[in-house]
Amino acid sequence: MEDRTTSKVATGARREDGMALILTLFVLAILLVLVHQFSWSTNVEQTIARNSKDDLKMLFAARGGIAFVKAHLRADRVASPKVDSLREDWADPSLLGTATVRDVSLEIDLEDCERFLNVNWLAEAATKDFAVEALTRLGTKLGVEDPSEAVNRIVDFVDADSEGEFEAGARNGPLLHADELLGMPSMTDEVREMLLGTPPDPETGEGERAGMLDFLTTHGSGLVNINTAPLEVLYALLPDQDAQGAEINKAEALEALNEFRTGAAESETGGATGTSTSTSVATAASTSGAAAGGEAEGEKPGSDFEKVEDLAKIQGLEKVFATQQKTQPQPQPASETKQQQAQKRTLRSFLAVESLDFRIGVTAVRAAMRKRYEIILRRGQEEFTVLLFREVGK
Repeated sequence: MEDRTTSKVATGARREDGMALILTLFVLAILLVLVHQFSWSTNVEQTIARNSKDDLKMLFAARGGIAFVKAHLRADRVASPKVDSLREDWADPSLLGTATVRDVSLEIDLEDCERFLNVNWLAEAATKDFAVEALTRLGTKLGVEDPSEAVNRIVDFVDADSEGEFEAGARNGPLLHADELLGMPSMTDEVREMLLGTPPDPETGEGERAGMLDFLTTHGSGLVNINTAPLEVLYALLPDQDAQGAEINKAEALEALNEFRTGAAESETGGATGTSTSTSVATAASTSGAAAGGEAEGEKPGSDFEKVEDLAKIQGLEKVFATQQKTQPQPQPASETKQQQAQKRTLRSFLAVESLDFRIGVTAVRAAMRKRYEIILRRGQEEFTVLLFREVGK
C-alpha cells in the first residue's frame, strides 16, 4: 500500500511540475511579446521624435533663407526704389543659389508675383472682362487648340456670380493660391493639361508645353510688372488691335521689347526673359529715356522701363495706349452704373514697373530628407510681411 501511495504522490508531483513549466513558458511568451511591442513602440517614438527634430531644423533653416532674401530686397529698395527688373541683383539666381544653415543645405529661388497674371481679377467686376480676354490669349499662346471651355470653367469657379455652365461646386470668390484651380469639380483631362502643361516626349525630348499655372498668381499688387513679366504674359495682356484700331504684330513687338529689356535679340538670349552677355542695347532704348549705347561697369545689359508709358515707345506698340483727350470728359449715360463704368479699365491701368510681393522657393535638404517650401513675402517701405508660408513638396 505504501508503494502505491508513494507512486501516486510522485505522479501528482510530476503533473504539477509539468503544469508549472507550461505556465512558465506561457508567461514567458507573453513577456516576450510585450518586450518586443515595447521595443518596437520605442523605436517608432524615437523615429518620430528624430523626424520632428529634423523637420524643425529644416523649417527654421528655411526661415533663415527668408532673412537672406530680405537683405537682397532691402538693398534693392535703397538702390532703385521705383523700379524692379530682371537686371537687378535680387533676380540673379547666381547671387541666391545655395546656402547652408548648420547641417541643412538650402536651395533658394526668388521671383516677383507681379510678373504673372492675377487669377483673382476674375473675382472683381471691374477686372473680370479683361481677365477673361487675357486668359484666353494666354491659352492660345501656350498652344491650346481651343482654350475657351477651360477658361469658362476657371471663370465660373472664381467669379462672384452664380451664373454659368460650370457653377456646380464653384468657389465664387478669390483664391488663396493659383493651384486651387486643380480642385475644380468635374476636372477634365483637357483642362488639367491646359493648367499643368505637357512633359517632353521621353524618347525625342520634344513636345514639352508650359501650363497656364506657370503664369498665374493670386498675390501681388494686382498689376503686371512689364520689366519682369515673361513674353507669354505680355502676349496675353496686349490687345489684338491698338487704340487706333490697327492690328498689332505681337511677334515683332515682343521681339523688340525683349531686345530692349535684355540688350540682345531673342535668338541671342535663348528665351523670353534670358540675360545676354551682349553689350549692345536695343534701338528702342535710345527713344525711351533709358541709358543707351552700353552699360556701366558691372551693370547687366539691356534697359528698364522706368514708367509704364515707355512701353508705347517700343516699335510696334506706339499706339497701344489710348491718347489722352484734351477736351472736357463727356458725361456718362444715366443708364450706365458705376460698376459698368469701372469695367472700362484700359490696359494702362493693369501695368506697373515695380513689384510688391515676392515668391520665395526654398528647398531644404538634410541627410536623406528633402522638403520644399513656398513663401510669399510682401515688401513694404520699412518692413516685410509674410503673407503665405506652406510646404509644397519635396
